[in-house]
Amino acid sequence: MSNGDQQIRSIQALRGIAALAVVLYHFTKLASEQSTARSLLWETGIGTVGAAGVDLFFIISGFVMVISAADRGTSPISFLACRALRIYPLYWFWTTLLLALTFKGYFTPEVWSSKYLVASYLLLPYTDIGPFVEHVPLLGQGWTLSYEIYFYLIFALCLQGPKRFPVVRTVIALAVTGAAAVILDAPAPIRYVAASPLILEFAFGMLAARFYQWTSRRWPCPRSQALPLAILCVGGIWALSAVKLGSSLWAVRSIAFGIPCLAILIGAVMFELAGRRPGRLLCNIGNASYSIYLSHGVILACVSYWLSTWHHPLKSPDLFALIGSMCATLFGIATYKLIEQPLGRHTRLTLRVNKSKAY
Repeated sequence: MSNGDQQIRSIQALRGIAALAVVLYHFTKLASEQSTARSLLWETGIGTVGAAGVDLFFIISGFVMVISAADRGTSPISFLACRALRIYPLYWFWTTLLLALTFKGYFTPEVWSSKYLVASYLLLPYTDIGPFVEHVPLLGQGWTLSYEIYFYLIFALCLQGPKRFPVVRTVIALAVTGAAAVILDAPAPIRYVAASPLILEFAFGMLAARFYQWTSRRWPCPRSQALPLAILCVGGIWALSAVKLGSSLWAVRSIAFGIPCLAILIGAVMFELAGRRPGRLLCNIGNASYSIYLSHGVILACVSYWLSTWHHPLKSPDLFALIGSMCATLFGIATYKLIEQPLGRHTRLTLRVNKSKAY
């Protein structure tokens, strides 16, 4: 992403790291479930902490929205159109492919109904009638995009009106809507997103962007790299330590994973301000992060089907997880070149959306 004419490469690199972390988490989890051997990646938390990649994505989203749109006078309609073009076309492609595999018998969703399919395609949270039972979309990674869409809607509403303090308005709006969803006992799908502590992570990212803007003006060329490095180390150690919370982690996820991911983001952008920019490889992976994130869900479905028909436990779950993660990443990069980029160009051309407004 860019700030004015200067590209913030560390944000793009963090996107790549987040995508790699999520992929490793899913393959490590699958391998540990399909093996009778010990998985050191799972037991030590190296693979498990990859779940924090989702939290890092949320914080990055909050950061990017402030840098890209908050102070530019962007209209809410234009903002939402750009976000929809970024999120939906590629998501629909992979969801449709997974739907085709479902009809072929390679994948069995946890629920199956017309309402569920509509909710999956629109990224609406879906719950069973009666007791609150939440289900992920057909393409499992879509549950995080439901949070993204909700955040974009609130952010767009807060772009309306005076240009001053859009970040403050958005943070207050997120807090008020979350509290209202609980107090007014909103329908379960709304409460599932609006009242989730994970929404705090978008606010973390927005506040981090304001801190970055303030720091870059007052600390344009710092000599010392010790402070950014220390912040990065604290964030990494905190996240690894949080894994030891086990099942109780999810109750305090925005603290256990959100705060260390915030520290990692701040440390990374400060490190760049200190003159240390990330390498091109991580930035290129960051460019393809959305394709990697979505496509690996289809890969996982196919691999799970293959393992279920093989009827033999994995003898080396860690090796399987590492090789699977590497292959899924390479596949995602290839689909970025072959599918996402052409699809994005075609969509923008068809709907006549100015490319310079797409963030």
